[in-house]
Amino acid sequence: MAADNQTLHMKGRTRIVCKHEPITAELERRIRTGAILGKLPGMNALAAEFSVNPLTIRKVLDALDRKGLIERKRRVGIFVRHKKRIGVFILRHSAPLPPSRSREELLPSALQNIVCGGIASVINAHRFSIQTQVVSYEDWDYINYLKNEVDGAVVIASSRETARALSYFREFPFVRAMGKVEEDQVYHHITYDNTRVGAVAVDYLRTRGCRCLLYVGDTESTLSQERFAGFVRAADGLEWRLMDGGLRQDSLPDFLHRLETNLPPLLHETTSRRPGLFLAGDEYAIPVYQLLRGMGIMPMRDIPIISCDNNHYLRAGLYLPPAAVDIHAFDIGRRATELLLDMLDRKKLPSTRKIILPPTLSC
Repeated sequence: MAADNQTLHMKGRTRIVCKHEPITAELERRIRTGAILGKLPGMNALAAEFSVNPLTIRKVLDALDRKGLIERKRRVGIFVRHKKRIGVFILRHSAPLPPSRSREELLPSALQNIVCGGIASVINAHRFSIQTQVVSYEDWDYINYLKNEVDGAVVIASSRETARALSYFREFPFVRAMGKVEEDQVYHHITYDNTRVGAVAVDYLRTRGCRCLLYVGDTESTLSQERFAGFVRAADGLEWRLMDGGLRQDSLPDFLHRLETNLPPLLHETTSRRPGLFLAGDEYAIPVYQLLRGMGIMPMRDIPIISCDNNHYLRAGLYLPPAAVDIHAFDIGRRATELLLDMLDRKKLPSTRKIILPPTLSC
C-alpha cells in the first residue's frame, strides 16, 4: 500500500503533507472552474487517475464535503453541490423608462450600492453567485422570472406600498434590507432606527456649542418626515430653522437656487447664536460646502456640520469632512445576507426576525 504522507521541508522546519491534500486542491479547482459538473467519478476511478489508494480518495471526498463542495446521495453517488445563486432585488416605484434605456440599465443609488457592498462581502466569501436587479414594484412578471433564477434574495425596498410589494415574495426565501419596520410584518427584516438619526445629529451639534440649528433637507417622504420629527424632538430647548428642499424632488439647478437664496440669510441671522448645520442626507454636502466656501466660511472650522448616512461615495474629497450619522448600510447588507444564508441552510427559521441597528456618530 502506498504511503499516505510525504515530508515537506520549509525554511528550517519540517511539515508532514498528507497525500490527499494536493488531490483535494486539484478536485476543488475542477469543481470551482466548472470542469466537473453533476456526478463525480467513482472512488475507484479517482484512485486509478491519481495513482493512490481508495482510502486516500475517501479522505479527499471528506475534505470536499467539509468545504461544502459536494453532497453524497445514498445509493446514487457523489455530486457537485448546487452553487447557490443569491438575488439582490431593489424595488422602485413605477416610472417610464426613457426610450434609450433598457431595464438592465437601471442602477442602484449610491446608498444602495453600500448595502450591496455588504451583501457582496458575504456572497464572495462563500463563493456563491449574485444577481442584482433594480425592478419596479409593478413589474410582477419580471419579479417572478427573477425569483425562478435564484435560491433566495435580499430585497431592498422603500416604505411606500411595502406590504403589497413584498407580498410578491410569499413562500420564497428572502430578507428585507433597509426601510421602515411595519407593525404586522411577517418577513425577516434588517434596518436602522431612523427615528434616532435626528437625536444623534443634535447631540453632536449641542456638544460643539451650537445654540441655533439649521436643518437642510426635504420633509416630503416618509423617511424624511420621520428624520425631521426626530430632529425637532431632540432640539427641544434650542432654536432651530428649516431650509426645506430636496434633491429628490427638485432638479439640481432648482435646489441650488433655493439653497443660495435661503441659506445665507439664515446663517447671518443666527451668527451670534453659534449656528450648526444638520444635512439630512450626504447628497447635500457638496452643494452646501461650495456655497459656504463662496461666502468665505470654512466648513467645520467656522461652522460645525453633521450629515447623515456616512456615504463614502458622496463624502469623498470634502475638506474638512463633516461628522456623520452612520446608519450602518454596509452592516445591514452583510447581516441580511447572513440571515438569508442561514434560512437556506435550515430551510426555514422558527420565527420572524426584526433587527434594528441604532445609528451612531462617526467623526
